[in-house]
Amino acid sequence: MEKLITYEDLAYEESLLLDPYSLESWIAYYRHKEHSSSIDQQFYVLYRAANALKRAPEIWILCLKTCVKLWEDRKSELDEFDGLIKVFEQSLLYNGSSPIIWALYLKALVKNSCLPGITFVRRKFDQCLQTLPFTKHHLIWPFLLQFADDVGGISSLSIWTRFYYYKKTCMPYVRLQDASSIEEETGFISEEYKLENVTYQTILHKLTSQAHSDLSAYTRLFQDFLDNTEFLATVELSELKLYMDYLNVLIKHPHKSKNIDLQSHDTKVEKLVQYLIEKFPDQQASLIIHWTQYWINRGDFLKVREIFEVGITESKTVKDFVMVYDTYLEFEETVISTTLKDLELEGLETSPILELRMHSFEQLMDRRELLMNDVLLRQDKNDVATWLDRVAIFDKETQLQKVLATYVEAIRTIDPGTIEEPGVLPKLWLGYIGVYKSKGDLKTARKIYAASLKANFPFPEDLADLVISWAEMELENDDYSRAIEVMKTSLKEFALRKSTKLWSFYLDLVESSGNVPDTIKLYDTVIDLKIATPLTILNYCNFLEEHQRYQECLKCYEKGVNLFRFPVSFEIWNVYLSKMVNEQAKFKLTNEHIRDLFEQCIEQCPLDLVEPIYIGYAKFELDHGFISKAFKIYEQAIEKLEDEKEKFNIFKVYIQMSLLNQEDEKTRKVYEKALESLPATLFGFTESIVIPFVEFEIKLKEISRARAIFHYAADLIVPTKKNPILWEHWERFELHHGNEDTFKSMLRYQRSIDDQAKLEEMETLVESNTPVQFVASSTGPQVGSATAKVEKKINPDAIDLEFDDLSD
Repeated sequence: MEKLITYEDLAYEESLLLDPYSLESWIAYYRHKEHSSSIDQQFYVLYRAANALKRAPEIWILCLKTCVKLWEDRKSELDEFDGLIKVFEQSLLYNGSSPIIWALYLKALVKNSCLPGITFVRRKFDQCLQTLPFTKHHLIWPFLLQFADDVGGISSLSIWTRFYYYKKTCMPYVRLQDASSIEEETGFISEEYKLENVTYQTILHKLTSQAHSDLSAYTRLFQDFLDNTEFLATVELSELKLYMDYLNVLIKHPHKSKNIDLQSHDTKVEKLVQYLIEKFPDQQASLIIHWTQYWINRGDFLKVREIFEVGITESKTVKDFVMVYDTYLEFEETVISTTLKDLELEGLETSPILELRMHSFEQLMDRRELLMNDVLLRQDKNDVATWLDRVAIFDKETQLQKVLATYVEAIRTIDPGTIEEPGVLPKLWLGYIGVYKSKGDLKTARKIYAASLKANFPFPEDLADLVISWAEMELENDDYSRAIEVMKTSLKEFALRKSTKLWSFYLDLVESSGNVPDTIKLYDTVIDLKIATPLTILNYCNFLEEHQRYQECLKCYEKGVNLFRFPVSFEIWNVYLSKMVNEQAKFKLTNEHIRDLFEQCIEQCPLDLVEPIYIGYAKFELDHGFISKAFKIYEQAIEKLEDEKEKFNIFKVYIQMSLLNQEDEKTRKVYEKALESLPATLFGFTESIVIPFVEFEIKLKEISRARAIFHYAADLIVPTKKNPILWEHWERFELHHGNEDTFKSMLRYQRSIDDQAKLEEMETLVESNTPVQFVASSTGPQVGSATAKVEKKINPDAIDLEFDDLSD
C-alpha cells in the first residue's frame, strides 16, 4: 500500500475520504499521478475510482486503457489473460451500453485472440452487437471485419456475409461521422476497415476469397447479389463478369468445401453453364472451356471430351470454334505427354492407352476442316459457296458416297428464295450432275437435269444455264436430236419462254446445223416474241447475207432499225450503213437509196452520236465524186453539232478533204470559219487550225495574210506563255519571210499582249480583295482608298484580221 500511495497523494486521499463519489476528485487525483507515477500506481487509482463510480464510463475508459497498457507491458510475465478479461467484464456489468468500452474490449480480444480462443472472441462480438442499438453497430464493425480477415475460413465468410446484409439494410440509416471518437479512444483503425472505405466491391472480393469454406452459403449469397440493384450498380462489374467469378468459385473449390454433395454440385455447375450460354451466347466458347476445366479438376477426362465434342459441334461462330478446338487439342496433347512420362517411369515405350490417345488426336486433327465447315453452315445454311467447299473436302475417288450425300443434303437444305445473285444456285446442281458425267452415267445425269428444271429457281437465267448445260452435254455425246429436243421442251416452259440467253443458244445450235429455213423461222420467232437484241438482228442479217438472201437481209436491217430506238439502234445503223456503202453493188442499191438511209439515220440520231454518221455520209459522196454535196454535209454537221470537240473533228476532216480536192478558196473559207467559230482553248487548236492555215497562205505566197492570221490568233490566247507554239512558229515565220522591222513589230506586239494581260490580272486581283466603300453621293462612287483606276492601254500596232477584206 505504501508503494502505491506516496506522501504527495495524502491531500487527494483526504479529499476522497470526505467525498468518495466525487468524479472531479478522482479525475484530479489521476491527473496528479499520470505523469509522476508508475503505471501500477495509475491503475490502482483508476481501479479504485471505477469501483467507487461503477456507472461512470469516463473513469472506466481510463481504467481499461491503463489496464491494457499494463498487461501489454508485462504479458511476458503473465500466463493468463483472464485478469484483463475480468476487468472488462466488470466494466460492462455497469456500462454495457458504452460502444467505446466495447471497442476497447474487442480490440484487445482481436489483438490477442489466440489466448481466449476464436470462439470466445466471436461470441463477445455477438454479445456486443446484441447489446448495442443498431445505430451504434458501425462503431464495432471495423474490429469485427479485421477479426474476420485474421481468422479466415468459414468464420470469415460468415462475418462478411453478415456485414453485407448490414450494409444493405442498416447502413443507409446510420451516420458515420461519430466514428472518429472511437478511433480517438481506441487508437489507430486501419483505413481498410473503416466503413466508409468498405465498398460492395471489397465485400465481393472478401466473400469470393473465402467461398470455398461453404459453397452452399456463397451460392445463396450470390443470388442475393443479383437481386440487389444497389450492389450491381456499385461493384462496377458487368453481369457477365459477376457470373464468371461465381462460376470460377464453383469450378475451383468443390473439393475444398466440407459437407458438399459432389453429384448435386456437378448438376449445379452444368445448369449454370447452360443458363449462361443461353443468356450470353457470345461467350459460349469461354463457358465451355470453363466447364471442361471443372471436370479436369474432378479428374473425369471422359466427361471432358464429351463436353469438348459438344463445344466444337455446336459452335455458332468461327471464333468460338477456334477457341474450343485449340483448347481441345491442348488437352489431348497434355494427356499424351502425361501418358508418355508415366510410361517412361515404368520403362515402357508404348501401351494400348497411348495408341488410343494418339489415334483420337489424329482424328481430331483430320476433322478440323469439316468441323469448321459445319460452323459456317450453322451461320448460313443457304450459302452455296460453303456447301461447295464442303464437297471439296471429300475425295471423289475414295469418298464418292459422301460427295453425293453432301450434294443431296445441300439441295434439300438451301432455300432458293434466299439466293440474291443469279448464277449461284446452278453451280450446285451442275457440280452434282458433273459427278455422274465424269463417271459416264448419262442416264442419271439426265434425270438430275430434269429434276433441276422443276426446282424453284429465283432467277430465270439460272434455269437457262442448266438447260444450256444439258444441251451441251448431249452435243458432247454427239446426240444432236436429243439436244434439240431439250431446247424445244425447255422453251415451252413459261419461265424460259422469253429467255434471251436460251434463244441465242438455240439459234446458234440450229444455225450450226445448216438448216436455213428452220434457222430463218427461228430468227423470226425471236423477233416476234420481242426478245431480240441488236446482236440478234446483226447475226440474222449476216446469216441471210452469207446465204445470198440479200433482199431479206435488207428487210431484216430495216426491221432492226425500226424495232429499236437510239442509242440502242446506233450499232445496227452503223453496220447497216457501212454494209450498204461497201456492198452497194451486191445489194443493188442506188445512190439515192443510200442517201435516204443516211438522211433517215441523221434525222433520228441524237446529236451526241451523229458525228461518225456525218463523216461516213460525206465520205460516201466524195467516193462517188459528189464533192459539193460532201462539203454541204460537212457544213450541215458543223451547223448542227453542239459539242465543240466534235465540231473540231469535222473541221479537220473538212479541211483535209478540201485540200485533197485542191479547192483553195473553199479551203480558205473553211479555215476562216474554224477560226471564228471554234474556241481557241481546244486542245490542238493551234497545231491543227492556226499553223496549217498559215502554211496554206505561205504556200499561196500570201505572206501578209499569214502574218495577219498570226496577229488574230495571238489575240485569242493571252498571255503569250499560254500559247508558246504560236509564238515559236511566228518567230520562225518572220525569220524566213519577214525583215527586221516586222520582227521587231512582232516582239513589240508580244510585249503589249503580255502587259495587257498583267494589267487585267491586277485589276481582277484588286477588285476581288478590296471592299467597296460607300461614301456621300456628292463625291460619287469610289473604290478602296489605296487603289487607283488603271486605264487599259491600246496597242497602236495591233492588226485587226478582217476575213472579208482579205478575201477581196
